[in-house]
Amino acid sequence: MISKEDLKKMGEISEAGSKSASSALSVMTGQDIAIEISDPEIVQIEQLQKNSKNGLVVSVLLKIEGELNGEMLLVLPESSAMKLVDILLRKKSQKTVKLDKLSESALREVGNILVGNYLSALSNALKMELLESVPDLVLDTRESIMNSLVVEISQHGYETIVFKMEFEVQKEEVKGEMFMFFNPQSIEKILEKIKK
Repeated sequence: MISKEDLKKMGEISEAGSKSASSALSVMTGQDIAIEISDPEIVQIEQLQKNSKNGLVVSVLLKIEGELNGEMLLVLPESSAMKLVDILLRKKSQKTVKLDKLSESALREVGNILVGNYLSALSNALKMELLESVPDLVLDTRESIMNSLVVEISQHGYETIVFKMEFEVQKEEVKGEMFMFFNPQSIEKILEKIKK
């Protein structure tokens, strides 16, 4: 069982990861990018479905391998994804209205950077070797993506940890969520390490 104290420690790890990701994205775009990540919280399967307001979202999924097994998912409302593409590709605000191959590639790279830096912070904190897969990008309704997640979670017995995140670039706000899913064995390993 993950306690509030455990979540607090995981929040400290996410803060280290978000600082690294902010630096990496700032270098990539040539602009100062600040990423704020909320304290993590545990979300039950029922809540995922209940909170699935309809509307198009862009999701970037990466599998976690190595000494832990799980997945990380970045979910951005379509409007936020478009804003982020404008920032990443240095376009004028509201220039992107549809995702093309270049836009999708840019969003995959953001997923890579966010997840990669978080995993690096987690790897350093836990002293474990963690690897990430090639990112998979999907544009679909939030409801459809969450329903697919529920099936995946049920099959693997994953426990879900959610981080709300917000990017701020030149007064442009981009909001999203990051979901972490770990199987019970991996959760046990994480808790064992952070309690030491």
